[in-house]
Amino acid sequence: MEYRVLQPGSGVRRVLYRARVIRDRGSVPDRLVGVTLDVTEARELEKEWERAPSLQLIALAEAAERGAHKP
Repeated sequence: MEYRVLQPGSGVRRVLYRARVIRDRGSVPDRLVGVTLDVTEARELEKEWERAPSLQLIALAEAAERGAHKP
């Protein structure tokens, strides 16, 4: 499960929680084992990678437009 957590002074953080139920021999839940990770930077990098092609196209279009206006 992934969710957002509001941290006073540092804004919103994205947190990933993974867990697994450990069962005893009779298939009765015995315990829960898991980990919580701050994945804020990873999600921000993913967004940048998704935007990169668009930013490259914009830069190329702007360069072409500047070149078209030269005498």
